Amino acid sequence: MAAPRGFDIPRDLPARWRRARRSEAIRVTGRDRADFLRRILSGQVPPVGGVSRTALLTPKGALIAAGTASTTSDAILLETDWRRRDALLTGLDRYRIADDVELTPLDGEPNGSLLLQGFGAHRTIGDVLADLEWPIPEGLELSALPPGSGADLPGDGGATLVIRRLFRPWPAWRLRFLDAPNGLVDAAASLGRRSGPEARPEERGYLRIAAGEPRWGSELDEASRVAECGLAAHARLGQGCYIGQEYVARQAHRGRIPRLLRRLVFPAGTATPPPAAGLRLEGRPAGRFTSGFDRPRAFPPDLPGVGLAILDAKIPEGAIVTAGEDRGFRARVLAA
Repeated sequence: MAAPRGFDIPRDLPARWRRARRSEAIRVTGRDRADFLRRILSGQVPPVGGVSRTALLTPKGALIAAGTASTTSDAILLETDWRRRDALLTGLDRYRIADDVELTPLDGEPNGSLLLQGFGAHRTIGDVLADLEWPIPEGLELSALPPGSGADLPGDGGATLVIRRLFRPWPAWRLRFLDAPNGLVDAAASLGRRSGPEARPEERGYLRIAAGEPRWGSELDEASRVAECGLAAHARLGQGCYIGQEYVARQAHRGRIPRLLRRLVFPAGTATPPPAAGLRLEGRPAGRFTSGFDRPRAFPPDLPGVGLAILDAKIPEGAIVTAGEDRGFRARVLAA
């Protein structure tokens, strides 16, 4: 069966939601919080109400943790893969010497979060907020907010709801409750369930890969470099100094990027190779397969299977890579 020509996000992609069940966030407060993070993290510190992609690197440019930074009126929230939250916390604390900065891991029910994505997700958010009787500013149009923006909605008793639109090719939102009353996050999750099923693991994995987002343990490890592993947008070039910047700039400006994270598409129903399986292009080694998912049954029937792979940087868009002794797995390489 021929590999699909490409991948387009259908407008009937169903809305899905997920509740974060592991601690993955750090609250950064203190007078020096923004300047401190600008010196340490590779990404921008966004303005109030915004979200940006960022990472913590070693002095030699290797990855410690990647995620997002969201700025509220009194704090900056760092959110990362739960597997790397403690490494991020430890790494930041190492550089906190004379700065007026406090680092607080967000644990427990009062600081839970929900991720909603898919077309129509903003209507689900509106329904949840209305049922919770959460105050909504007049004129707030979630559907009109671009990726990287959002709103902070104060509630009763000092609670705050931080809403951010994330960087995905379709509408995707994170709702982070701060200092919420006990039971409120449970109630929000229950209300989300009324609008549709919670995303199954294969649906979450499919959407992550379709968005080209690497995952710790699959595409990312302590040897990863942001320019090679799909995290180029997490590092700023030519805008201030940060830990590991010299190595990021050297690789970017000298053009010595030997491999890249690439998306693959393959016919629905195809069995995927195991993680780390070798891929070949016209019989020659091309790289390694990292993760993949067939089209979930509840998704539109014309969608292909999707995968991620670390490939030789010279492999062009549209090339067909294969795996298996009989080359039974065939996938088309999408644009970097």
